[in-house]
Amino acid sequence: MKTLKKELTFEGVGLHSGEPACVTLCPYDKEGIYFKNENGICSITEATLAEDSRLTAFRLPNGVTVRTGEHMLGTIVGMGLDSVLIKNKFEEIPTLDGSGAVFAEEIALNIADDGKPVKKPFISSPPCCRGTKCQKVCNCPALCNSQNHLHNRLLGHSDWCANCHI
Repeated sequence: MKTLKKELTFEGVGLHSGEPACVTLCPYDKEGIYFKNENGICSITEATLAEDSRLTAFRLPNGVTVRTGEHMLGTIVGMGLDSVLIKNKFEEIPTLDGSGAVFAEEIALNIADDGKPVKKPFISSPPCCRGTKCQKVCNCPALCNSQNHLHNRLLGHSDWCANCHI
């Protein structure tokens, strides 16, 4: 299982609010991506899309909203981390350079792999990302032609297929 060797703190400003933003990525002994805040610890798998015109926010079951986390979360997954605890002090994740590059540079220097295998989930068809009311599977060949591509509403992606809209 891959996690971090040490805590990594990123500070900056929120892209949309202009307010101070700070997030710390921490090693964690439980498989998955978790958020820790003043209301407790929640798995990213429990998050729901927050109604936001920018489609960049999700709400944790403990009531906390996280905004502009898509680059950070994409980098965590892309760098192959299987276990991470994210401590966010503010609602927005810092924008840093506007991409995931700063996250990736620090994560690359601090990956710890204990060698234990992790069972990766297999998804045969991407789910529709339109919301909890929709149970359709997206069949758009342009966006959903691979088992690895998901319209992940948790990451706030806005590249929805026209065939998914209900």
